[in-house]
Amino acid sequence: LPLAIELAAVRIKLLAPDAILKRLSDSLNLLTGGARDLPARQQTMRAAIAWSYDLLDSEERKLLNRLSVFAGGFTFEAAEAAGGNYELRVTNDESNKSAIQNQQPAINILDGISSLVDKSLLVARSQTPDDEPRFRMLAVVREFALEALRASGEADEIKRRHARFYARLAETAEPELRSENVARWLDALEREHDNLRAAMEWSISGSGEPEIALRIVGAIRSFYVRRGYLSEGGQWAIIALERNGDDADSALRAKAYLALGAFKRFQGDLATAEKFLRESLRLSRENKQSYWTSVALGDFGLVKYMQDDLANGKTLLEESLAIARDLKNRRLISIRLNTLGEIARKQQDFAAAEKYYLEALSIAREESAKYLIPVYCFNLASVACRREDYQAALGYALEALEISEELDDRISIADSLNIFAALAQKDGETRRAVYLSGAAQAIYDATGFKLEKVDQEFIDGLVAEMRTKLGDEDFRASFAEGQAMKLGKAIALARGEMN
Repeated sequence: LPLAIELAAVRIKLLAPDAILKRLSDSLNLLTGGARDLPARQQTMRAAIAWSYDLLDSEERKLLNRLSVFAGGFTFEAAEAAGGNYELRVTNDESNKSAIQNQQPAINILDGISSLVDKSLLVARSQTPDDEPRFRMLAVVREFALEALRASGEADEIKRRHARFYARLAETAEPELRSENVARWLDALEREHDNLRAAMEWSISGSGEPEIALRIVGAIRSFYVRRGYLSEGGQWAIIALERNGDDADSALRAKAYLALGAFKRFQGDLATAEKFLRESLRLSRENKQSYWTSVALGDFGLVKYMQDDLANGKTLLEESLAIARDLKNRRLISIRLNTLGEIARKQQDFAAAEKYYLEALSIAREESAKYLIPVYCFNLASVACRREDYQAALGYALEALEISEELDDRISIADSLNIFAALAQKDGETRRAVYLSGAAQAIYDATGFKLEKVDQEFIDGLVAEMRTKLGDEDFRASFAEGQAMKLGKAIALARGEMN
């Protein structure tokens, strides 16, 4: 906003730019001090927005206030759920999911939003793949409208509607994140990430509904993993469990503990992961939930394998696989086969490992389970490098990278870069290999991800070769350059699209 920029510029007399930036969260009180010879509405941002706000009719003001609960934008559907002038009646279905039955809203959301866009109090953008319009408020407008919402006495009710809507969205996304629609739903959750955060923040507040945070974090754990939000997901899960206590819905708690176990496992905190997975397994068994029991058994088995307890790890994985076969859940079967392949690879039985991986990959392709394919391809490429079948490794690496890019699966992108680094090293392009290895490590560091031991051993061997070839000083400088490389540039370098 031109006026906001002018008012911020006035503060440069007293504050450095960084200091101004830190205070912009309270922009209405910061952006003051316009020239006294200007109209009052041009002397402060609060006055400027108030002038526009006062021109609205009562229903438009009420709608603007209610829409201020959205963080990072919203759709028509979300606006109707939170902004409509109806009462909410909450029922519970057999899956313990809250279902909200709405009466026809008294506020015409479509007309109201159109009017607010025309008056520049909302900004319209089409950001969804199906070109569904999406709207957002400028930060200073939202700050003003939130103050008005709190003053109206409606804040808790509107935040409740908002939180329930996003809990239902998360639960709708959960099965889709295991389907051929995974890319679209990962992107949808990314667009709504700030709203999901806001919903959980309200749910764990003093006047909130703590169960909502449990519902959300348990439903979208794979989003946190694939998009590299491991620490954030873990923090939400811990807070949600603490706020709900042991009397909360045990099925929801089982999923939250499962999510925590996954986050801690990916971060390399295996002892804590084991503790959470034991609790998830106990609750899932008590609830006679076969699917979640199988998932918890498999994750527990994976942790035992990562702790070098291969015998117990294999026993747990085989029990998980048996349940998956009983359920005829082919995607879960493929996941367990892949983990059994990891145990075989750890034991350097590369023939058995490859057999497990190939069967897992075949099922994933048949089931259109794209989210699984990059992991299986990385494992197959690692085995192919061990067998010095570099052409096969290249094919797997290209497939993994293509799908990882489509899903914006950052950890799988890093894994692919490491395979390309190994192939570059084999071809004598050591500096290119070091750049790629550095770029991969930057992703691991940013996400808090820790490689499994068998994968870390593969990378350590590669790094040792590169260090020997270049020397310590040259290696460190090139590795740091790779770590600072933009992701797009690293991917282009992996594909050989640049020197």
